[in-house]
Amino acid sequence: MKTRSSKIPIMATLKRLSGFFLIILLLALIFSYAMFQGGFVSWFLFFSFLPVAVYSLLLNAFPLRFDVKRDLSSERLYAGNNVRVTITATRTFPFPLLFLIIEDVASVNGHKQMLFPGFSRRLTIRYEITRIPRGEHMFHSVRFKTGDLFGFLEKETSISVPKTILVYPKLNPFIHEPFKRALERGMGSGRFQYHKDASLVAGIREYQPGDRFSWIDWKATARTNDIMAKEFEVKRSNDPLFVLDCSIADHFEKMVEFTASAARSILESGGQAGLYLPGGETSYLPVNGGERHFMNILYVLAKARPQFKNVMEEMVEEAKLFQHNGSVIFIAASLTSSLLEQAEMLVRRKRNVVIFLAQAKAAAPQEKVLIQEALQRGMHIERLYDREIKADLSGEKEA
Repeated sequence: MKTRSSKIPIMATLKRLSGFFLIILLLALIFSYAMFQGGFVSWFLFFSFLPVAVYSLLLNAFPLRFDVKRDLSSERLYAGNNVRVTITATRTFPFPLLFLIIEDVASVNGHKQMLFPGFSRRLTIRYEITRIPRGEHMFHSVRFKTGDLFGFLEKETSISVPKTILVYPKLNPFIHEPFKRALERGMGSGRFQYHKDASLVAGIREYQPGDRFSWIDWKATARTNDIMAKEFEVKRSNDPLFVLDCSIADHFEKMVEFTASAARSILESGGQAGLYLPGGETSYLPVNGGERHFMNILYVLAKARPQFKNVMEEMVEEAKLFQHNGSVIFIAASLTSSLLEQAEMLVRRKRNVVIFLAQAKAAAPQEKVLIQEALQRGMHIERLYDREIKADLSGEKEA
């Protein structure tokens, strides 16, 4: 996207005008000195300064105009990736520039670089953003700054080249079997279902990436000229709904990473999963399967932000949560009374509840009491210390 902007701050304009008048004044003073003094030295000084003054005056009149293009090495990014940024600036008239400072203004790791372009019309800079964090990041504009040899005159312009990138949470090799066993323990006698129950066909829908080949309804496909898949009715499902606690926590990024990796593990195994983020920016994705649904989960998790309040207090009798008939998986930094209250309501409605706690330290005495109450009321608690989170997600075991 190419967008030109000729807006220059007032202070920069005043500085440029002051430099212009300073050059005129110096040129007049040196010329007057040469006229009254005479001699070789005075005229040598005048003719030595004359090219510098002429260049500065021409530079002041020359407009800084560029066509700017920004390219990224990858359009799909995950937290911790490195991304290479290439900025290409093309100018219509090759006015000689002694130097040019190019600055990429961005919300994450901006970059500034000096070039010596001379008469070159096409300028390119490249830089790398290392270990880019999860979230939504903005590239705003590209600034250009140049000047004369002695710094009498400085000239700059800013060209708007907006671009927004969304960095998804990091996906780790997830140990699926331990996660599966933890869910099954939390579900009591119920077994965790990875496949749909194809005993009843409820209808047809458009084929989605991730659907099995055997689900295709060939008659409906021939009738509509679009690939249609069968929609099955499941009498009882343990497909989980992930509920991510978006309160402020030291391990919030690890919790997001854990949620994304666990959801991918379930969906890649043929199962279904949903996602619910309570709070000020509530996000809800009902239980579903397929690659498109997984990308929707990543999109929501990429934009998730921790909040300063206890969001679990806002979930009392939340329809989206309590209408879900499958299992509910809470991912939280600690077990609080409000979280225990929500989980207890679900247990009373015959829901299977598993709570994953991401902590690096042992539980406080008050939290230990809440954990004992949760276990007594039929919930399953999994403690995920910081090292254990890294081990589980990377597949490495602590010595």
